Amino acid sequence: MMLLGLVITLFISLIQRKHYEYGIAKSLIIPIMFLVVAFLGGKLMYILENFHSVYEYGIQLKGMSLFGAIFLFPLFTYLVSKFTKIDLAEMLDYCTPFGIILLCCTRTGCFINGCCGAITFWNNGNPIILPVQLMEVALDLIILEVCFYFEKTKFKSGMVYPLFMMLYGICRFGLEFLRKTEPAVFIFSNGQIFSIICLVLGFILFQHFNKRYNTTKKKKRVKQMKKA
Repeated sequence: MMLLGLVITLFISLIQRKHYEYGIAKSLIIPIMFLVVAFLGGKLMYILENFHSVYEYGIQLKGMSLFGAIFLFPLFTYLVSKFTKIDLAEMLDYCTPFGIILLCCTRTGCFINGCCGAITFWNNGNPIILPVQLMEVALDLIILEVCFYFEKTKFKSGMVYPLFMMLYGICRFGLEFLRKTEPAVFIFSNGQIFSIICLVLGFILFQHFNKRYNTTKKKKRVKQMKKA
């Protein structure tokens, strides 16, 4: 499914490159870079969450925490922007669809492999298992549409990725109640704890880029008044 995700992200990147005025080479390199960073972030988070089993059985290709991918990319982009001409806000906006497609493909793979499933409900003695993985895919696609709409109508540089983080945090928090997961803190699972962190970090980033946008806009207005 990761290969399918790469193909889709490359296609999306080639479509939106004109809006960002990127060349073909740059529009091909960025999605690949994003997926590599996302994979490393997901694997690192999985190792931290399952340290004892990883210590006993070693690191394997299977096993990945999606929140690790979501959290690491902004940090990676921030560090890279400090040493290059890459604009942090622009890069986060550009890569937002890639993150959502990665979530969709990963959860589809979970459904195919039968992992990350839902709790069992009973109706007159008959088991009912909701396809919670596909439910998450559907919600992710809705988030993707919301982000595209926000980018086209209410766009402020850097605010699309934080919007994605907030919406995903909310959706994932609710879906975790349907999944077969063990409580980590009170009645909340690890996924719900990370959902709250995702929501909070998204809100902080959203406010940061909104403030930066307003400050930049104010400076431009002052310069125009001085020229006049």
